[in-house]
Amino acid sequence: MTVRFLKSAAVIASLAVAPVAYAQSAAPTAASTPADFYKMKLGHFTIVALSDGTIALPTDQLLVERTPGEVKTILAAANAPTLQTTSVNAYLIDTGSRRILVDSGSGSYFGPTLGRAITALKAAGYKPEDIDEVLITHLHPDHVGGLAVGGARVFPNATIRMAQSEYDFWLDKGNLTKVDGSVQSSFDAAAASLAPIAQQAASSRSGRARRSIPV
Repeated sequence: MTVRFLKSAAVIASLAVAPVAYAQSAAPTAASTPADFYKMKLGHFTIVALSDGTIALPTDQLLVERTPGEVKTILAAANAPTLQTTSVNAYLIDTGSRRILVDSGSGSYFGPTLGRAITALKAAGYKPEDIDEVLITHLHPDHVGGLAVGGARVFPNATIRMAQSEYDFWLDKGNLTKVDGSVQSSFDAAAASLAPIAQQAASSRSGRARRSIPV
């Protein structure tokens, strides 16, 4: 198998300068509620935002304070809620010849309000079998949790790509004490999400910071 790596900086640059045309997509379409997905044309590509759902995050715990009580005081002064509804999304890039998924959603890791990325993908007219590559931005459960369900691979024809540094860190429980307790469960989630892939896959390296797991 030929392993090719998409340079993240090049992708960001192309998104910043390429002309955007809000036109009817040539990609498959299907009836759906508007919240499931959103399609747009970017040159010859079709970009599909896929909603994995929403989750209420405790802003008073996520924000870092210099002195005890500082965050709660600031939130109260701004009449801001301590629970903030936050969207989790994945993104599909349809080049016309390849279908590249950026992140996989939460799977079953964050309860019933999340884990809808596959539902959104199907609503947009695609199937998991259609995906050629999955680019994992980092190995937190809301990004990698959708790679496996019940110990089985969700995207059977895809090559899974991620940063080598992410793979090395989150699959090594020796790093457990290096992170805040609120994200320590990410180690188990990363291992479980990658297990059905890594068990049968060879790994290869290219460039500075990518691990590719051909499925």
